[in-house]
Amino acid sequence: MAYLSIDGWHKILSTHMCEIVFNRRHEKLGYPMHRRLLGTNCRQFMTGLPFKLAFHFNPPRNVPFYNRQIRGLVCVFDILWQDFRTFGIENAYLVNALPVYSLKDQKEFWKWFNGDVVKWSAAYKESFMQK
Repeated sequence: MAYLSIDGWHKILSTHMCEIVFNRRHEKLGYPMHRRLLGTNCRQFMTGLPFKLAFHFNPPRNVPFYNRQIRGLVCVFDILWQDFRTFGIENAYLVNALPVYSLKDQKEFWKWFNGDVVKWSAAYKESFMQK
């Protein structure tokens, strides 16, 4: 487990699929204060056809109306949620990171994803996100 600076988050997310645990910014009644995600910001990976088809990905078209960096926030595409998530770096840590920058790395990711994650039930995905 590693706590990272905002630049550290940007750097690793630009080349890796990361398992991240973070505190919710807004409390959700009946749910734990922390949340887990599998996410990346690797453009080479995200703009490929397999990623777009598997995760219903469309690149964002709008710029956020506030500066995330000043607020200590990082935005990442969460593959389980199939949407962008924003988390604060002060209570977030990196659990695991799989490289997805090169085609070889992407092949390994899809091998893992298709052999393991695809088999997760909706209930298991929910429990994973709440761990």
